[in-house]
Amino acid sequence: MSATHEDPDLQGQTGVVEGWVDRDEPETIAVWFEAIRRADVAKPEDLSATGNKAPRPSAGQPTTSQRVGIDGSLLGTEEYVLVDDLTFYL
Repeated sequence: MSATHEDPDLQGQTGVVEGWVDRDEPETIAVWFEAIRRADVAKPEDLSATGNKAPRPSAGQPTTSQRVGIDGSLLGTEEYVLVDDLTFYL
C-alpha cells in the first residue's frame, strides 16, 4: 500500500489482492493484509506491485487467481485446482 494512503494503519503494508470489488465508481480492489490480519479495499492508484506472489494453494483445493497490471488494473480472473505439487518431481 502506498505511503500516502489515507489510512495510516495501511500505509506501507504488504497485502495479497483478493479480487476486484464490483461496485459503482470509484473502482476498488479487495486486499488482505496478513501482518495486521485485516482486509480492506483500495483504489488502484494506492497499490504498488511487489513482484511477489501469494503462497501456492494445497493440491486438490479449488482456488482463484487474479492478474493485476502494474497500474493496478484487473487483467482477469482464473479459477483452477492444483492437481499435483510438481516441486517433488525430478
